Amino acid sequence: MSEGQSIFDKAKDMAGELKDKAGDLVGKHEDKVDGAIDTGGDAVDKVTGHKFEDKVDSAQDSAKNAVENMSDEDEDPTLDLPQ
Repeated sequence: MSEGQSIFDKAKDMAGELKDKAGDLVGKHEDKVDGAIDTGGDAVDKVTGHKFEDKVDSAQDSAKNAVENMSDEDEDPTLDLPQ
């Protein structure tokens, strides 16, 4: 970060660095994150008496896809920051 950057440019740079670090961590522990998603969804199903099981399953699938995209080195995870 140079001194000529605006506060927004600095924030954008920092957000990009955090995104990269998060992607690295998720990539190293993807199986644990997927397991936590399953455990959380199962807990919600149990508490709701499986009333919303389809929606919970859909949310779990979406979360797992996001984790997969985040840990995929060839694909840039979607983090749209203003230019």
